[in-house]
Amino acid sequence: MLQKFVDRLPVIAVIQPLMIKNKVPYYEVTMRESMQKLHRDLPPTRIWGYNGLFPGPTFHVFRRQPIRVLWRSALGEAFPSD
Repeated sequence: MLQKFVDRLPVIAVIQPLMIKNKVPYYEVTMRESMQKLHRDLPPTRIWGYNGLFPGPTFHVFRRQPIRVLWRSALGEAFPSD
């Protein structure tokens, strides 16, 4: 059994807008496969993460501030589909 609470909580990256148009920040986030170590006693494992990260990036915005996000997938054949 894995020992609990042995890893530090991850510092979640804050995503920066690529541009601001008419006072509305614009972001692009890509779902991609990567390898990540999720516990000190486990080997790196394959994840599908936003910008290749788990947990994904944090959007730092003000209340009631609109934002625009382009969500992309770079999973290709890795993603099973109907």
